[in-house]
Amino acid sequence: MENELIEKIKSYLQNSNSSDIKEVVSNGLLTLYDVWEILVNVMPKDKAYDTINRVAKEFIVSESKEDIFVLERMFVQKLNEVNLKNQRLILSFLDWLIDFCKSVSNLDSNRKLKICKKKSFGNVIKNIDLLCNREIRSIENLYREIVNRADKVCKDAEREKYISAYLHYTKILKNSFELIALLSFESAQRLSEEAKTDPLTGLLNRRYMVLILKDVIELSSITEQPFSIALIDIDNFKRINDTYGHLVGDCVLRKLAELLKNNFRKGDYIFRYGGEEFLVVMPSTGLKEALAAVERLRRVVEKHTFVCGCKEIRTTISIGLCSEVPKNPKNVYEYIMCADKKLYEAKKLGRNRVVF
Repeated sequence: MENELIEKIKSYLQNSNSSDIKEVVSNGLLTLYDVWEILVNVMPKDKAYDTINRVAKEFIVSESKEDIFVLERMFVQKLNEVNLKNQRLILSFLDWLIDFCKSVSNLDSNRKLKICKKKSFGNVIKNIDLLCNREIRSIENLYREIVNRADKVCKDAEREKYISAYLHYTKILKNSFELIALLSFESAQRLSEEAKTDPLTGLLNRRYMVLILKDVIELSSITEQPFSIALIDIDNFKRINDTYGHLVGDCVLRKLAELLKNNFRKGDYIFRYGGEEFLVVMPSTGLKEALAAVERLRRVVEKHTFVCGCKEIRTTISIGLCSEVPKNPKNVYEYIMCADKKLYEAKKLGRNRVVF
């Protein structure tokens, strides 16, 4: 398969037609960086850069046109949600994002893009009903990064640095879906602090999980962006409780919860699923990125020493991972069952591993 891809890209050199490269990358078979590595082996580096730069420009124009359609559809949906909290803020942000994408889609006719910078969320955010201070900080940070990257897209396009512009643009869309997800959890916002957090670990609890997952699945279906779900279990946790007692076991759970918080993004949702099991929902995250995140966590836990009083505990975790773009959304529990099945396979294969 790899040789076929390389031949397909090489055919570009003979035909002077970038559609072959574009097809390969847009189908997710290779990244632009993968193509770059292939091209520098068959042509001078400066010519390879010019080729990739031209392809990146085509990408940013064509993808922005597709994104406008998705965002306008989302705008209409949010406009019609009569009970949606933070609706005004969501619509305002979507309006800005659509305008920006329209500017990008006209890149062929005008190298100088425009960006309408909105006011900081700071003043508005004080008057909206959000989950807690952590979510407020997440929203502010995401919005700031989106606006900063939009400014970089404009500057890069003006300098004809389309590779960099494309990378910033894709990150803008990813962060934007995370931001909208944070603002859209109106049903979850009605829950009290006690109802949504686990008292031992401080993580979100199972009652909150169903509400979040429903919103993530709906958003993923609308935007056609994947989401991922991981079920994490501490290996041989019963042995820890039997050997050191339940107080030490509780200490391990609390400290693992901290590792989870530190190893996932602010836009991800981490739940105490029950006992020694944790569930992580990753909006706007495909399998490759999710796998990298959970594998990184697995290695961190494997090397970590849990210090609980005078006891030093070493343990490992097993992880089941599922990722999907739900064109025909299933029941929330079907996605959880998918991750649970993969977790069971990880245990069966010897623990301390990720199965996806």
